[in-house]
Amino acid sequence: MKIATRVAALLALTVFSSACATNYGARQIQDFGKYSELEKGATTKQGVYELFGQPHDVTYLESADSVWTYYSVTMTNNALTYIPFVGLLAGGSDTNASIASFFFDPLQIFQKVQTSSKAQYTNMWVGMATILADNSEVDRVSEEMEKLDLPFDQQLAMQMQGTDDILK
Repeated sequence: MKIATRVAALLALTVFSSACATNYGARQIQDFGKYSELEKGATTKQGVYELFGQPHDVTYLESADSVWTYYSVTMTNNALTYIPFVGLLAGGSDTNASIASFFFDPLQIFQKVQTSSKAQYTNMWVGMATILADNSEVDRVSEEMEKLDLPFDQQLAMQMQGTDDILK
């Protein structure tokens, strides 16, 4: 009887934890058909914006080139999170992320894209500290959108704040 109770508890925990997934970011970076619309040396930043939306971060390189980064993230609570007392210290999230980085030359013309995936565990305390830290990606994206006269979504920028730090 004890084995049946343990199996039932484990099954309930599995079902409960799988229902606690959070998805955020740019799902469009997983649509590989969109990448075929990019033309190296011809597509502008405005064209990338039309295909993929507002970037989640903007990086300026010394060569005057720039990089727009997009994230698509799925987070599920780690099983340790549900264990009394243990969850307070070891609880956190299993994170699966897709990352797309679009590289532009100084004339704001698309040069290449790099995509990658990352899976990792993030302790809840580390995750909260990262999100609460002063992250400047919101300001960088806002400035970039203003320079290009493109719409800036403050809510999206705030939602994505700290994502790059969590995925390091």
